[in-house]
Amino acid sequence: MGKKKGGGGGGGGGGGGAPTFDPADVASETWEAMTARHASETATIEAHCASMTGKKDRDKKMRLEGEVRDRHYREIAEWESIHEDARGSGPPSGSASASSDDEGEMKERAMSPSPPTAAMARASVRDDGDGDGDGGPTITKAMKRRAKKEREEREREEAKEVERANAGPSDAARESDALKKKLAPRGLAVKEVKADGNCMYRAVEDQLKRRRGMSSSSSSSSSSSITHDHAALRKLCADAMRDDEWSYRPFLEACAETGDAGDDAWRAYLREVEDVENARWGGQLELRALSDALGRSIRVYSAHMPDVVMGGGEGEGEGGDAAIEVCYHRHAFGLGEHYNSVVDAT
Repeated sequence: MGKKKGGGGGGGGGGGGAPTFDPADVASETWEAMTARHASETATIEAHCASMTGKKDRDKKMRLEGEVRDRHYREIAEWESIHEDARGSGPPSGSASASSDDEGEMKERAMSPSPPTAAMARASVRDDGDGDGDGGPTITKAMKRRAKKEREEREREEAKEVERANAGPSDAARESDALKKKLAPRGLAVKEVKADGNCMYRAVEDQLKRRRGMSSSSSSSSSSSITHDHAALRKLCADAMRDDEWSYRPFLEACAETGDAGDDAWRAYLREVEDVENARWGGQLELRALSDALGRSIRVYSAHMPDVVMGGGEGEGEGGDAAIEVCYHRHAFGLGEHYNSVVDAT
């Protein structure tokens, strides 16, 4: 609540100095507390202005009331900006819903005033600055312009929401649906892995853990008995490429040429493969190196392309000897390419 303080001298028959108010912490206020404070401050300034009866006080009264109302408008805009993520684009509870994607509800919300618009609708509008201040709260032309701009921006955002809703599923959603339909008849499903640049290695890590769990014999020579996390798999991949350089290097354009420039680019590439922190994205070439290093075939599923099998090692058996199975997403998360693990649907 604003606290009335002593100020400079009033004019004419004014009742003492003009009131001033403590700075408000808008971020910590609730909507109800802020509007209650605004009402109290408005009442205080109006009572002060009512005591200013001198003929020369008219301009001062308008200035004092305008300053308070301008500040209130700025605080409302600030409050809305701070709480926008929690509330969506609509008003606080008690007004039209802001969380629904339904077009009908969006239209209903568009017809319901947001807090600053509602507050301004309760005020009488003075376009020319005339009047003696006795007609109740007033707003300035600048406040009206800001309200119009805010309303137009809100209408544009709501139009975009309607357009997105009418556009139907995204590329990522369509791809995910197609991949599920492809895997379901085989009794398989997608298991999400973290999308952090290590996704391909994390998908293989998940597969090795599952194969190790399915291995029926502790004496099995299968690579399913080997423990690798995604960091170790990066190192294994880079080592496999170093050991058989020219089986991989020609497929990297920057490294394909012999000479110092090509050698430097090859060494830099291998460092990036090993770097867990910067997490260079892994793809088909790295999967092939992992298949060779692990001695296991790796099957890659995708929504709209034939399955791809890397390597010719183990993988035609069952349980711990089954192929490593991952899936490739071209449109995942709106960020582009991504790999997940493929598991039994049950």
